[in-house]
Amino acid sequence: LSKKVTEKKSIKKKIDIISTSKEIAVIQFGAFSMKKNAEDIKKKIDFKIRKQFKDFELKIISNEDNKIYKLVYGVKEISKASDICDYSKTIKIDCYVKKK
Repeated sequence: LSKKVTEKKSIKKKIDIISTSKEIAVIQFGAFSMKKNAEDIKKKIDFKIRKQFKDFELKIISNEDNKIYKLVYGVKEISKASDICDYSKTIKIDCYVKKK
């Protein structure tokens, strides 16, 4: 019996890991030509949005030749993406949601 419980827990953990890694949308908060500017704005946006959404943390992504730095946050649910973007607009931070 304990072996079956352990196997079920192992399967559940695998499912949780798979389901948490799938992002179906990305919220973009800007694109910058200089990495330092992206880093400075990232700190400000993270601080303001974390007041409402505790697990929020932006990532900086760049294209292959590092000429554009984008501030993005991946989400698993469109409704959550909309909630975050709507909230950010109320505090005068522009953003948009892109489906993957």
